[in-house]
Amino acid sequence: MAESLHNWDKLATENPIHAAIATDNEVGEQEKSADVIAFLVKQLSDGIILDVGCGYGRIAKYLLPLRKFEQYIGLDGSETMLDHFRQLYETKLKGFGTPVSLIYGPIDNLSWGDNSVDNVIVSAVFLHNNKMATQRSVAEIYRVLKPGGHFFVFGSFPNLVNLQGLQGSAYCLFLGLIGKGGKNGPVRYFKKKEITGLLKNFSQVEISNVGLVTVPKRILIFPDRLNRLYQNSLYPILHKTLSKLFTKQGRQTFCAYFDVYAVK
Repeated sequence: MAESLHNWDKLATENPIHAAIATDNEVGEQEKSADVIAFLVKQLSDGIILDVGCGYGRIAKYLLPLRKFEQYIGLDGSETMLDHFRQLYETKLKGFGTPVSLIYGPIDNLSWGDNSVDNVIVSAVFLHNNKMATQRSVAEIYRVLKPGGHFFVFGSFPNLVNLQGLQGSAYCLFLGLIGKGGKNGPVRYFKKKEITGLLKNFSQVEISNVGLVTVPKRILIFPDRLNRLYQNSLYPILHKTLSKLFTKQGRQTFCAYFDVYAVK
């Protein structure tokens, strides 16, 4: 745990936006966040929000100016990220009226009591944790949610059934063979039925297929320099060309990831 938190702090120090949402600037951040924020504004219930893996406040940054809540709790495994969030709140968000509490700790051992929060948000978090940690985290989230509470998962369940998913899963299998299968960081990929199994205790579950993978965005056997060349030149052409060949069903099957809305 200590090593993974240290690495997360290092990435947060270098570029918190890129570390949390895989884009380098606020323009890209806003574009990536727009659909998520629009959905949350409509679906969140009033009361307490727990943002698991909150980062520097990438959700709160756009949400709190639009809705007021009883409390917004941000949990993260990086003190650096939480420092960024604290500064963001004091300088830009405090005036909108929602009190914010920031907690340093793991995602799979929550310190809140049973049935104590109204909403839980997880955005781009589970994919970088081993699957046992994700399973424990979902169980903990279910425990702390009030009956009828809402659970939102965005960009955290990449689809295994495409070329990128198969490549990434092969890499995770290799890590397992060399005794590093539990390492946090490498992306974990999921089949839809795995997600259904994780959420089996929830009374209502909606799983949405998002995006499309035609070819991997990164080739794992390529060195970084060659990958940069591939990503900036060949990949955009291949993706644009191949995207035209996919039927509606094909886009569903080979989606990039699954988003979740669930009710306890």
